[in-house]
Amino acid sequence: MGWYLMTNKTRALLATIPFIVFIVIVVAFGVARTLSRGEVLSSVVVLGTDVGGMNREEATKALTETSTEFENRALEFVVADVRTNLDASTVGYQVDIDATVERALERGRTGNPLAQLGWWLGHLVGSDTLLPVASLDPELLAETLRNWNVSLVGDLPDPGGITVEDGELVATNPTPGRRIDRQRAEQLMITSFSGTDTEPTELPVREAIPLVTEEDIARALNEAQLMVSAPVILTNGDTTIRLDPSDLMAALQVTTDPISVTFDSEVLADIVVRFNLGTENPAVDAFFEPNGYDITIRSGRPGTRIDFDELASTLLVESRTALRQGDLPYDEYAPPAVTAEDLKALSIDHLVSEFTTGFDCCEARVTNIQLIADEIDGTIIEPGESFSLNEAAGPRTADKGYLDAGTIVRGEITDTVGGGVSQFATTLYNAAFWGGFEIESHKPHSFYFGRYPEGIEATVSWPSPDLVIRNDTESAIYIDTSYGETTITARIYGNNDGRAVTGYQSSEGPAITVLEEGGPNARVVEAGRTDRFAFTEPPEPKYRGNPELSETSEVITQYPREGWTVTVHRTITVNGESVTEEFPVTYIPQQQIIEVHPCNMPGSSVPCDSETEPTTPTTTLPDDTTPPTTAPPTSPPTTAPPTTAPPTTRLRPRRRRPPRPRPPHPPSGPTELLGLVSTGQDTSR
Repeated sequence: MGWYLMTNKTRALLATIPFIVFIVIVVAFGVARTLSRGEVLSSVVVLGTDVGGMNREEATKALTETSTEFENRALEFVVADVRTNLDASTVGYQVDIDATVERALERGRTGNPLAQLGWWLGHLVGSDTLLPVASLDPELLAETLRNWNVSLVGDLPDPGGITVEDGELVATNPTPGRRIDRQRAEQLMITSFSGTDTEPTELPVREAIPLVTEEDIARALNEAQLMVSAPVILTNGDTTIRLDPSDLMAALQVTTDPISVTFDSEVLADIVVRFNLGTENPAVDAFFEPNGYDITIRSGRPGTRIDFDELASTLLVESRTALRQGDLPYDEYAPPAVTAEDLKALSIDHLVSEFTTGFDCCEARVTNIQLIADEIDGTIIEPGESFSLNEAAGPRTADKGYLDAGTIVRGEITDTVGGGVSQFATTLYNAAFWGGFEIESHKPHSFYFGRYPEGIEATVSWPSPDLVIRNDTESAIYIDTSYGETTITARIYGNNDGRAVTGYQSSEGPAITVLEEGGPNARVVEAGRTDRFAFTEPPEPKYRGNPELSETSEVITQYPREGWTVTVHRTITVNGESVTEEFPVTYIPQQQIIEVHPCNMPGSSVPCDSETEPTTPTTTLPDDTTPPTTAPPTSPPTTAPPTTAPPTTRLRPRRRRPPRPRPPHPPSGPTELLGLVSTGQDTSR
C-alpha cells in the first residue's frame, strides 16, 4: 500500500516537470525579450554582419559600412552555359538600409506568441541569416540582359516586320527564339549579391515567342500598301502640297511591339522642306539688347508653321480613304523657344564689367579675333554654371574662315590657323577678372606682349589651354562682344547690385573706371601686381640655315629677352567681407633666333665661297616680338581714370550658347601687396 502511494506521488511529481520546464522557458523568453527591447534579437546576420543585440542606430551604421562592399562586388553568373562576370554597380544593386534594419528588428517578433517562442528556441544556438531589402536599377538591368541576350544567348526571337526593298514593301514573318527570364534573373541576382556565397549563379533561359503573329504582319502589310498606293494632296488656303507614293513610303513607320503602321513626323518635316512653301512665318525668340550700362529685353512673337505631328495624323487618315485629300495642318500660334518671361527670370539687369584691347588694323589675326568674338556674342551663363571658351567656340579651322597668324609654338612665334584669338581670350578674361567672377582655369602667355595687361591676361589653343569662367552669382550673366577696326570689347551683363566698371589696356596697364558705385551687396574688385622678380636669362642664340641669304648677311627673326615672374592679386569685397586671390605669372625668356647662310651655321661642313666677314645683321621682327629696349614698365597698374574713351564699337545679333564645366586652375602662392586699382604648346597670340 505504501509503495503504491509513493508511486502515485512520484508520478504526480513527474507529471509536473514538463509544466515547470515550460514555465521556466516562458520566463526566460520573457526576460530575454524585455532585455532586448529596441534591439535586434541575437543570432541575426545580415550581409555577413552579426547585428544581434544592436539598436537601430548601431545596426544602421554597421550595415551602411558593409553594404558599400556588397554594392561594389563582382560575381560570376552562368548564361546559356557561358560564364561571365558582373559588377553589382553595373545593374545598380543597392541596399535599402532603413528597410533592412526594420526587417532585422522585426525578425523573431512577428506572428503569435508561440511562433515567436519557437523562433527564439530555434536560434538559441546558431545564426539566422536574413537577406537585406535590396533592388536593381530597372534600366541598367534591362540593358545588361539585352547585351547578354545578344552576346551569350544569341538565338533571339525575331518579331518580323515590313521593310522597303527596291521600292516595294516586303514583309518578314516572326520567328521564336530564346532569352533570359528577366523576372527570375532579377531575383537570383539580388539574392547572389546579397549573400556571402561566391559560387557562380545560373540564370534561367526560356523560350521566347514574339507577340506579333504572321497574321498581324500580313494585315499590316495590306494596310501599308494601301497607305502608299497613291499620292495624298493636302491644302491650306492657297497652299497645296502633293506627297507622292515614294514620299509616303519614305515616311512610313512600322513598329512591331505591338504592331502598328504610322508616318514619322520628323521624316515628313524633311520631305516638306523641298516644297519651299514660303507661307511659314517662323516664331521670333525674345532677345537681349545691350545699350551701354542698360540692357533691354525685346519680346519675341509667335509664328505660323506646319504642325508635323498633326500632319502625320492627317496622312494616317487620308491615306486610307478613296479621295486621299485633306487639310494641310498649320499651327497658327507657334510659340517662340525663348520668351520675354524666360529672359526676365535670368535677372540680368545691367552692365557689370567691360574691357577693351587694341590691335593694328587689317592683319590676319584681326579676322580671327572677330570670328571668335562672333561665336561667343550672346552667350548666357546660368548661375552656378561654367563657361569654357574652347567648348563654346570649338576648334579654329580654315573651313570656319580662320586665317594663319602668329602663335607661340615651343618658344618661337610662327603662323598657325587661328593665331591671334588669345587677344579675345585676354579681353574676356579681363572683363571677368574686374567683374569679380570666379576664374576656374586660365593660362597666361609664355611671352609677354605689351598690348596685354601684364599678368592679367590669358591665352587659348585647341584643345588646351582653355579659359573657363564660372558664374558664381545668383543671377545669369550675358556676354556681349563688339569690335571696330582696331579694338575688341567684351562686356558682361548681370546683376552686381548696380555696380559697373569699364576698362581698357593703356600704355601703363589696365585703366579701370567705375561707372556706377552700386549698392552694399555689390562686389567691389581691387587688383594689382608685384614688381618683376625671379629673372631668367635667355638661352644661347638659335641659328637657322637659309640658303636664300648671302654668305655675308644674317637676319634676326626673334630678339632675346629675359624672363621674369610677377604675382597678380585680386581682392573682392562684399558688405565689408573681403577675399583675396593671388595668381603667380611667369614669362619665359625669349631666345634669339638668327637666320644665316648654311655655310655660316655653327659646326657647318658647308664651305663658303667668300671669305668676307658677315655684315651688320638685317633685323626682321615678327609682330609682337619686342626688343629688350622696349620692355614694358614694371610698376603696378595705374589708378588714374582714362582720359579718352575707347573707340566706338558696333553691335550684332545675339546668340545663346550653353556653358561647359572645366577643372580649376592650380593654386597660387603668396604675394606682397604693392598697389591697387579701383574698380605644352602655348598658344595663339
